[in-house]
Amino acid sequence: MSRTLSGLMSGDTDLTINVNLENVTASNVTSGILDVARIPDLSATKITSGTLATARIPSMSASKITSGTLGTARIPDLSANKITSDTLATDRIPNLSATKITTDTLDIARIPNLSANKITSDTLDIARIPDLSASKITSGNLTLGSGNTLEGGYLKLTNVPTAAAGLASGQVWSDGGTLKIV
Repeated sequence: MSRTLSGLMSGDTDLTINVNLENVTASNVTSGILDVARIPDLSATKITSGTLATARIPSMSASKITSGTLGTARIPDLSANKITSDTLATDRIPNLSATKITTDTLDIARIPNLSANKITSDTLDIARIPDLSASKITSGNLTLGSGNTLEGGYLKLTNVPTAAAGLASGQVWSDGGTLKIV
């Protein structure tokens, strides 16, 4: 488009300006707002500073996120079978019924004190029984070996050697019905 400056010389009040708009470059635009239709597609490599508004970032597949740390709000609930390594914090482990513990050995701190009246079957290992005073034995028979017993507070000897030969000091033998101590 072309216009000419004419008429000012002849006293005309109209002013006509001749401006050639065909060769205007982007470097000549210094103010105002361009219409969106005038802005060409722009490569992302041209954005080198500033911060994009969240609304300008499209939704994307999680597989596209390859570094950094996601906020916990971005991590969905996981099935326990997806956790295959590391150690869970104790507040992540629910109360557990003892019936669920079927292998391994409990730490001693996990076993509560146990009343002796809870032991109703089997036999205690001898190492679990403390030394006892004879006054603690108040009933039953105590087998002393070789058929000899302590019954009701009385010693019943049924297999007593009849000679002192081979006996150690303090052992008992029968001399014709009379008990003697070596």
